[in-house]
Amino acid sequence: MAKIFCGSCGEKLKVSDEVCPKCDSRDRNILGGDEGEVREGLKLKAKAPSGFVERELRLKSKRAGKTGRRAEDRLEIDHTSDKETRKLHEVWEKNEEGKWEKVYYQVDSFSAKRRKK
Repeated sequence: MAKIFCGSCGEKLKVSDEVCPKCDSRDRNILGGDEGEVREGLKLKAKAPSGFVERELRLKSKRAGKTGRRAEDRLEIDHTSDKETRKLHEVWEKNEEGKWEKVYYQVDSFSAKRRKK
């Protein structure tokens, strides 16, 4: 179950609290999933001088839906070709021994929809 704390003073809050009873702040920090677990995400875009997005990279840590194990998700999208967009998607999960293993790998190509002019 998620726990809610005041983002200003750290007071534990109820779901029904609109403002913190201690400091009247509306800022919230919400902890969900495993208590104290940190989940990270990163999105990067490489743009040409014209502003066209040539490459995208998305990384995130999560819990795997089927196994419940820690997982790392990587998605790369390459728009540099005039004819196709290339996508690489892979997922790694931490096994019982604490080692990372690749559980999903996919490479796709799609026809280019929008390109730099």
